Amino acid sequence: EYVTTQATSSDVPPLAPSDVTLVNITQTSMTANWQDQSDNESGFHVYVCLGTALDNCSVSSGAPENIGNAALGNLTDDTLYSIGVQAWNGVGTSSIVYQEVSTLPYPPASPTDLAATLAASSIDLEWVDNSDNETGFNIYRATEQDGEYVLLATANLGEISFSDSGPFVDLTQYFYTVKAVNAGGESGSSLIDSATWYTEVPAAPTNIAVNLTSSNSVEITWQDNATTETEYLLVRLRSDTWTDSVEFFGPANTSLYADTGLTPGGQYYWLVRARNPRGMSDPADIFFDMPVPSMGEPVNVTATALSTSQITLEWDDGSNDETGFSIKRSISEDGPFLSVATVTANTTQYTNHNLNPNTTYFYRVQAISNSATSALSVIASATTLNAAPVQPQGITATSVGSSSIHVTW
Repeated sequence: EYVTTQATSSDVPPLAPSDVTLVNITQTSMTANWQDQSDNESGFHVYVCLGTALDNCSVSSGAPENIGNAALGNLTDDTLYSIGVQAWNGVGTSSIVYQEVSTLPYPPASPTDLAATLAASSIDLEWVDNSDNETGFNIYRATEQDGEYVLLATANLGEISFSDSGPFVDLTQYFYTVKAVNAGGESGSSLIDSATWYTEVPAAPTNIAVNLTSSNSVEITWQDNATTETEYLLVRLRSDTWTDSVEFFGPANTSLYADTGLTPGGQYYWLVRARNPRGMSDPADIFFDMPVPSMGEPVNVTATALSTSQITLEWDDGSNDETGFSIKRSISEDGPFLSVATVTANTTQYTNHNLNPNTTYFYRVQAISNSATSALSVIASATTLNAAPVQPQGITATSVGSSSIHVTW
């Protein structure tokens, strides 16, 4: 006699889960999710295996029945894992369903020594790579050092330079920073460097002139026509031998240079150029022969304020063959000194009229003749007197008693 029985779900192993996914992946942890396909499991085993094979595995705490996720920790960064999920009950286990994934690497080390350089049609960047796990570099740009840095471009692994081809706005300073990047995120920023975009070289100076200031010094002046220069370059040569080249640099908006230590009777050549990072302007140049002084300059020059509008100069005559003296004046000790009067030979005094009150004036005196000039005297200065206060008007006096008078104005 045969007895027929029907197996129940508790008499067979559970079905395998499906759709294993791995989320919330960090350097040391992740979460495994799956779909429960069985109604008779007692729980789930979760296997954490190194690499692609399921032969170097450890079993996590797993998950109870009807739960479709498990948190996995204590993992190693930047490592490939195979994560398997298996349902089980008292009868047996399902097959293992697994998924491969790598933990994230830690962000790379920051690049250093960023340098931004103006080139012909770009601003070129270079930096030092201090990381061995980056996949590339993110390059950021801003127009203010503390402003918003916008992602400009990404350089590939192994690249340590980038050319920013714009577009640019003329005379705008651009600030850059670079970050190494990988799947784990960005490094810290490199130090910031910047470059200013110049579309063209500055305009050339004009009207260069040489003014003799002593027997061995001159003032070189020129007209500043540039608005985009960062400095001026002045070159001096002995034009009789084309030797003794000397370079001088002056700041932007300069239009005067005092050159000293020259040789009386020497022949000289000066060249001036405006310059910015884009390049140098055309030159302005001039030749000048230093005279051999034939007369001594005035000495012991003094300036004395007489009133709100007059200053008197006095000096000792240092020569015996002058035809007169040129009186030169400036409102700045640094000049320029312009001629305001000429007096006759052997004169040792001059009064300057029609000046402004409470103003300092600077003077130099120069002996002159038909064929030569002396060096300029040392500078003497004086400050005109303050203007007198305005006289009160409308004065009235009123008796307020036997011994008092009230005065108003």
